[in-house]
Amino acid sequence: MRFIFYFVATGVIVIFVALLAARLIFFQDRNLPPILDFQRIHLYKNPTTVVENVRVFAFYAVPSDRAEAIYPGWRDLLFEALQRLSRFHEIQFVGKSHIQYDVFPEPIILDDEGGAYDAASPLDEHHVGLRRAFEEFERELTDPAGNDKVRKFLGTSRDQYRTLVFLYEGAGAYGKEGLAAISRRALTDSRYSAFGDSWLYHQFAHALGLPDQQDSTTGLATSDDIMGLGRHRPLDLNYIAPELTRGMGLVE
Repeated sequence: MRFIFYFVATGVIVIFVALLAARLIFFQDRNLPPILDFQRIHLYKNPTTVVENVRVFAFYAVPSDRAEAIYPGWRDLLFEALQRLSRFHEIQFVGKSHIQYDVFPEPIILDDEGGAYDAASPLDEHHVGLRRAFEEFERELTDPAGNDKVRKFLGTSRDQYRTLVFLYEGAGAYGKEGLAAISRRALTDSRYSAFGDSWLYHQFAHALGLPDQQDSTTGLATSDDIMGLGRHRPLDLNYIAPELTRGMGLVE
């Protein structure tokens, strides 16, 4: 009986070791990352849309009555802001979500004058006029009679999450899934520029599905991170609250 017990025990151990070896070979052959890397960064509370590779297409949008007052150096301004945004994003998601970006080489002249779009302040969010302007722009992308240069610029974003970012020559800010817009003055006006990069990322975070962290009744911030009070703090002193990044699939 003792011999049979040892024989069975040895057989079980051999089978276990063989299965373990086979599993290791399976993983090695496929060059799979470590177990923690199986997490997929996705839209906030929406695991079906992965945002490990984000493709940002950026534009400078100018109302028709401001076409003669184009801000000099707007393209460099936008490139540099996106570079800082990208660096902050990769740090917050510990290299598990990456951003590629490009800037359309010429201003987009909007159909209406600034009064149809402007909010009261560069920091006013979700203004109806500004929202209408950029949602109309989104719809025009599917119009055969639309701007062919823009369609070629956008191309295809296979295996990437496409986000449109607008630097707006006027007052207001807006962010929704797949789209973000801020006032150019948020980056250049001395009243706002110290936290302008944070304001840009705050709107970009809305494009990833992150909500404002504020009381719906009073409008007062309920967190210290970039989705709350942090939006008024410099980007290099900012962070995304862990409960929000967890909601996007990041496991600390």
